[in-house]
Amino acid sequence: MKQAFIIGGFLLLCSALAAYTIPYVEPPETAAPSAALEAAEDGTAQVTVPINPDEPESVRPYDETVSVKVLLNGSVETMSLSEYVAGVVAGEMPASFETEALKAQAVAARTNVMRKLACGSKHGDADICGESTCCMGWKQPENEVFRQAVEETDGLVVTYDGTIIDAVFFSSSWGKTEDAVEVWGSSVPYLTAVESPETEVRTESVTVPLTDFCLAVREYNNEADFSGDWLMDVTYTDAGAVKTAVLGGVELTGPQIRSLFGLKSACFDMELTASGVEFITYGYGHGVGMSQYGANAMAQSGGGFEEILTWYYSGCTVERLGA
Repeated sequence: MKQAFIIGGFLLLCSALAAYTIPYVEPPETAAPSAALEAAEDGTAQVTVPINPDEPESVRPYDETVSVKVLLNGSVETMSLSEYVAGVVAGEMPASFETEALKAQAVAARTNVMRKLACGSKHGDADICGESTCCMGWKQPENEVFRQAVEETDGLVVTYDGTIIDAVFFSSSWGKTEDAVEVWGSSVPYLTAVESPETEVRTESVTVPLTDFCLAVREYNNEADFSGDWLMDVTYTDAGAVKTAVLGGVELTGPQIRSLFGLKSACFDMELTASGVEFITYGYGHGVGMSQYGANAMAQSGGGFEEILTWYYSGCTVERLGA
């Protein structure tokens, strides 16, 4: 896609704004990789659980045998794994999605909670929370399709080389997913870039007033200078997102720019207009792992949940937990 960056020299106004600052808060989603990804960098992330080699039909239900303590609205609630996973599917995907996409989401959610149960919690007495900006979104699974997706994938998780993976996911891609190293700085063998068959690439336009744009970059680095050509040396990831860009002499990564201006993704075009700096973003989310809308598109084309999961998580398999 065309990256329409228009370089302007009339940002001289910004140089007079050095004494002013605005708060800079990086959203939890891109503030740092998960503990599992951090550990993966030095090869210490090994999360294993007993795997039952039997077919799903030949074993008793697994999800009802596991209890999960969930932090919801400030209180800790204990529920079965099946109830928790059903609530994650309800909180993360619409009921209108294809059954196989919902099942893929159920397996990804179960994978993540089992990994967290093995690794330990950062939520005190709770194993996990119900916030999408921290762990995974959760809401009451009132539609039967959510529970059905959990029941039909009972006990199934995604593994890589015998270990439970960090099954990260996001809303929608711009046609290709990102390699984890491009977003979080750590290479993970199963989180590599793959084509993503989105039915439609979601776009959004965001205009940042000129003064706010300059102030935000200066807050990030007070040496930013907008007295000349303010945009230089833009590079891109293999997936087409912005990898790095020099703004006012300061180099920022695409995810940092996304965070700085509250953008939907790090795949964006930028244009200088009379109203300020306009961003056109493509897709929604960090871009690593399974695209939820891509999963739905695969399901619409006849793909099963295992095909979806092994497509987005490279080199992985779907296995049943031992009861």
